[in-house]
Formats: sequence, C-alpha cells, structure tokens
Amino acid sequence: MRTNVVLDDELIELIERARQLAGLKTKREIIHEALRTLIRLYEQAEIRNLRGKLKWEGDLHEQRLSLRSPSPSLRAILLQSLEHLLGLT
Repeated sequence: MRTNVVLDDELIELIERARQLAGLKTKREIIHEALRTLIRLYEQAEIRNLRGKLKWEGDLHEQRLSLRSPSPSLRAILLQSLEHLLGLT
C-alpha cells in the first residue's frame, strides 16, 4: 500500500542522521527499520512488566551446570559433526 507522509525539517534531519548511523540508503528503509524498532521496544516493555509476576520452579544451579557440560548424546553428535567436517569419517 502506498502512503504519502509530509515530513517537517526536524524529521528530515532525523532521517538523515538515521541514514548515516544505520547505513540505510532510502527513506523507505529508514521508516521500516524505525517501525520494527518501535514495535520491538514496546514488546520488550511488555515482557519487562511481567517481572516478578511469573512463578518459576526449578534449580537454577543445576540448569547452569547442564549448560556448561553437554550431555553425552550431544557430545557424541558434536564429535561426529567435527569428524565429518575434518573428513575423518
């Protein structure tokens, strides 16, 4: 859908600054990126508003330990993939 937008001088300056900072080439790209960023910021705010409102059950220490050392099956998959990449299989 095509839409025409009237931009005042201040917005033109902001668009030019955004173009330089983001490396975008067209006003269309800048507006698309600005809208995506605005939506992302509001979605993040919604998630932050949930802080302290959700109940979590689990052992954080155990979960962190499991992230440090991969399971034996994952270790085997990683080893197989590495051997394949190196042409050892």
